[in-house]
Amino acid sequence: MNFFNQIYQKIFTNQTDSETLPVEVREPLKRNESYQKIFQDWVASERKTQRIQPIAKAYHFKKANIHGDIRVHLLRSGGANGFAVTHHPDFEKDTLSFLLEYWKQKTEELGYQLQVAERQISEKTGYIQTKEKYYLKPSIRLDTIQNRLCNQLYGNVLLEYIQIDGLPSYLKVLVTYYVDAQFSKALEYDDFVRILFEEPSL
Repeated sequence: MNFFNQIYQKIFTNQTDSETLPVEVREPLKRNESYQKIFQDWVASERKTQRIQPIAKAYHFKKANIHGDIRVHLLRSGGANGFAVTHHPDFEKDTLSFLLEYWKQKTEELGYQLQVAERQISEKTGYIQTKEKYYLKPSIRLDTIQNRLCNQLYGNVLLEYIQIDGLPSYLKVLVTYYVDAQFSKALEYDDFVRILFEEPSL
């Protein structure tokens, strides 16, 4: 039963509130040809750079505890680093969606394999949330197996794009890493961010 059928059944059946459960649908995240064509045009255009550069600037401002025009949130905890960028009125509706795709591609170019590509639609209190998610892990290489040391590169990468009632809300990037004798030391998170933002290495 798809999401809209569940909503219909919830509204038009005789279930009491106590019998009604929140609606949730999970499905594979697949892009059709029309989306791919528009996305590739965006990548090849100046619009990509025009969107990434202000986000990068806002990110560095946030690290310096300066609030920029674009809202960026830093995510740091034991074994994890990341950030989230909130949709801005100057962004086109597809900006965060295209960044999700583009940063997935950039991560794959670093030697990562896509493990999860999923769309999740769920009913919250008073709104519908749509989450598009990519989860990537470093490719397994023969030399790391032979040395019994797993090369974790920067760590595992989670990319999530959130919409509220069909409107863009925010995009999250989260890198989780292991501190374990079986894994190589994670590469510098700041270098990973520079790659996403297309900034030169220091």
